[in-house]
Amino acid sequence: MIGGSVNQDLVWSLGGNTFPEQTFGFLKRFEAALCLFSGTVSQLYSNYEIVHFGHDGRKLVALPNAFAAHDTFNNIDSDAVEPTGLYIIPTEVTNLNAPEKGLKLVYRCSKTGKPKSIPLHEGLEKVRQKYLPKEPFLPVMINRDLKSLNGKIPAMHLHRLRVAKLDQISELMKMDISKTVEDKMNAFYGEH
Repeated sequence: MIGGSVNQDLVWSLGGNTFPEQTFGFLKRFEAALCLFSGTVSQLYSNYEIVHFGHDGRKLVALPNAFAAHDTFNNIDSDAVEPTGLYIIPTEVTNLNAPEKGLKLVYRCSKTGKPKSIPLHEGLEKVRQKYLPKEPFLPVMINRDLKSLNGKIPAMHLHRLRVAKLDQISELMKMDISKTVEDKMNAFYGEH
């Protein structure tokens, strides 16, 4: 089932990551909250599951739901997916006193150039307001977005989808894509 023909945009190698299980758990949190983009096949997946594979468990693969073809969007041009400079990190590895699992949004302060963090739901709301009413903020992830800070802390760099740049897609489909990405992102508002 998983062989040489797998779309490599859907495979993560944990390589030298010191805490592969922590990274796996971190990635699993995005299944319900972020669409996954594959530039190789120009597709956006909104319904997928991340699973271990390989003999040592140091590889992960995102498997699109084969029974939900309507949750895969085609003809998504790579030029419409742009980096944001925003990162999501788990609070439990940044604050050992954190009472429960949560996520933080990390960004670089424009005045000082130093990284700052804010609770994820607050950060997303600020970013969302920054882009409105001109365009919606539609965060997505891509394979290379997963980073490891100091080999210990998993971090997800966000990209954003700009539907206005999707020239080969109808306006109705653009609205469907926007709604799907926004609906998934709303799952983050339950994270603290």
